[in-house]
Amino acid sequence: MKAKFFYMFIFVFTITSVTYRAYSNDCPQNPLCYGNSCNCQEWSPWEERMEPIDMGAYGFPQCTLWVWYCYRQCVEPGKEHCVEIKLQIAQAALPYCGQCDGFIEWLTQDDEWTQARRLRNVFNYFFRRIVLITWFRFLEGVQQEFWPYCDEGQPRRKFTYWMASCRGYCMTQYPIGQPNIRLLITLKDCTESYCCGREIELCVDRETGQTIIETRRLNPPIECPTIRVPLSECPPGSNVISTYCIDNCEDVE
Repeated sequence: MKAKFFYMFIFVFTITSVTYRAYSNDCPQNPLCYGNSCNCQEWSPWEERMEPIDMGAYGFPQCTLWVWYCYRQCVEPGKEHCVEIKLQIAQAALPYCGQCDGFIEWLTQDDEWTQARRLRNVFNYFFRRIVLITWFRFLEGVQQEFWPYCDEGQPRRKFTYWMASCRGYCMTQYPIGQPNIRLLITLKDCTESYCCGREIELCVDRETGQTIIETRRLNPPIECPTIRVPLSECPPGSNVISTYCIDNCEDVE
């Protein structure tokens, strides 16, 4: 059963990797805002990954989105617990049989400000889910005696996601050249000189064996320009929606 699942995953991954590269520059080696986490001076190369994310937490249990992201880890001695993640794009999982229609309707209704806020929160959810999935995989591959426990003075596993402080979004339905994709979501940074971040630290309580999670926002919110992402900057398709640029560091629904 496990062998069959692994084979199916590789098959799906191959299909969507072609789709992804049509609309992305893969993992940039020197993205804005990145590189200062944990004061690390030496990082592993960026690695491109994909994670299927169940949208049941948003009330759409049948809907799965494939989320593409870049991953790297500090390789400086004593700081290997530090990880940086850069979210790239999201798309409705393939093959598509209508399982995300309700989610898409919820996402695209109302005005462009509301759409942007929803997408900001959805991508924050993606980050948290990717962190938790990565964390538990890490624990499964390490003997318990080497787990990062919450003992005083012990390093915790730290994941950081940096982004432009002001960001807008594109939602492309049935992109040109990729008619099998029901929805493609891309990110558009509206500023370059200001960065905010989200950081999640995790450790294991030695007494209970439970994971302890601490989440924090890095850098305060700022005032964003009142501009909308030009449709010309979005991947073309049968129906394209762009949002206004909003403060990406806020947590308000």
